[in-house]
Amino acid sequence: MGARGKKSASELNVVSINAMPPRPEPPPFLNIEQAEEWRAVVKRMPQDWFKRETWALLESFCRHVCMARRIAEQIDRVLDEPTVKTASFDKLLRMQARESASIVQLATKMRLAQQSSYCAKTAATAKDQRGSTHLWDDPEDPAREFLD
Repeated sequence: MGARGKKSASELNVVSINAMPPRPEPPPFLNIEQAEEWRAVVKRMPQDWFKRETWALLESFCRHVCMARRIAEQIDRVLDEPTVKTASFDKLLRMQARESASIVQLATKMRLAQQSSYCAKTAATAKDQRGSTHLWDDPEDPAREFLD
């Protein structure tokens, strides 16, 4: 609790600087797609969300997301073929399930998932009060390229 009464002239002359750390840039060893995923995730969270000790988790998350996309592309190609080879299709689905499980685990650890950022009551309230806008309506969201 602060002091009572008027502030002195010297107290009013003090400028409080609340400098936020810059958003972390992707490590140079991530490929272009992974680096774009890094930037997209970092941009959506508060500026000071990713501290240095979480960068390895974020790096793995971005790699898993990009790998899941590649596997999904392969699954789509297999489905476009006139005959589907069950063994190869099953292998791709198991690969996709492993990537999805890793993504979920890392997102939860970094508190990126809704489960970790809402309590049940808050989630219900937010759901009831949501507007008609959707995530895919955001023109700056890099995921839009997959919707067009």
